[in-house]
Amino acid sequence: MTTKERFTAARPAVETYLKALALHRTADAAPVVQAAGTFANQSTLDDLQTWFGRLPIGAVKMTAKPVKVPDPGSVGVRVSISARFSPAPLSNWVKLGDRVMLASYSEGAWRVVADISARRAVHTKAYGLRLFEVPSVLTGKHTTVIYEAVEAANDATQILSDADEVVPRLTGLFGRDRAAAHPVIFVISTRKQGQQLSGVKVFRKELPEGFAINGVAYIEWPVWGPGNVLERDGTIAHELTHVASMGMLGRAPHSLIEASRCTRRTATCARWACTSRSGASRTCTRAAVSRPSRSGARASPTGGCATRPRSTSAMRTVRPCRR
Repeated sequence: MTTKERFTAARPAVETYLKALALHRTADAAPVVQAAGTFANQSTLDDLQTWFGRLPIGAVKMTAKPVKVPDPGSVGVRVSISARFSPAPLSNWVKLGDRVMLASYSEGAWRVVADISARRAVHTKAYGLRLFEVPSVLTGKHTTVIYEAVEAANDATQILSDADEVVPRLTGLFGRDRAAAHPVIFVISTRKQGQQLSGVKVFRKELPEGFAINGVAYIEWPVWGPGNVLERDGTIAHELTHVASMGMLGRAPHSLIEASRCTRRTATCARWACTSRSGASRTCTRAAVSRPSRSGARASPTGGCATRPRSTSAMRTVRPCRR
């Protein structure tokens, strides 16, 4: 048989196996696994099952391509996997990365033998959640937060709390797709790690603490953590506004996307008044919708940004928040 013919025959077994692991239905995976595999091969499958077991996946999709391997009578199947996280409403699609599975014909059927993604010869692309060897997932009322670094655990918990607070308002304003109702936030160590997870290079240099790409938010915790509570909460509201408004604004110019936070009554304007004093750097102060902020600025009940009344002190004008 040619590689293509083997791939066509083995693909259903590989996809069945990966879907069963992703949805935590291990009993469905047993019939398509080689029963008497070597210890090394079985270890790779056990590790893969443990990895999937850490993820609250509610739906999964995949595409497959053939990979030529030196193993006699076998074929490699490269599978690009994406998933939606539970609970309902399920999240937007998140890239889990590529896996290369080894399949062989055994006992009258094609069966999965091993996960050979780590083999150098298969040239697996480094992107997606697969980059987190031991992912940790926090699931809140509305949000899923994913991190790997143990040191990021406390910050990840705070990010989840901040996000769950702001998501209902954003859903009410922009609730047109899954990204608005159930956002996903990656807590990353560096911007480069975020780019690898998303598979997209970030060209903008002025992004200090986070960014949003394809309906997923990325927060750089070493930069985000040292900020004061107002800066941290403001960053979460800012990035989740981008996530939630993606379905509405689509490919609109970036300037319009940034302005949408105030012009469309997002949580950023509802909870924050960004003030600027002449000769000083811009800072954010919490402002309730119905009462003055600490700076004296009021958040407009119609969703626009208000200005502080004139006084003998320096004038502060409430402006749209900017990075």
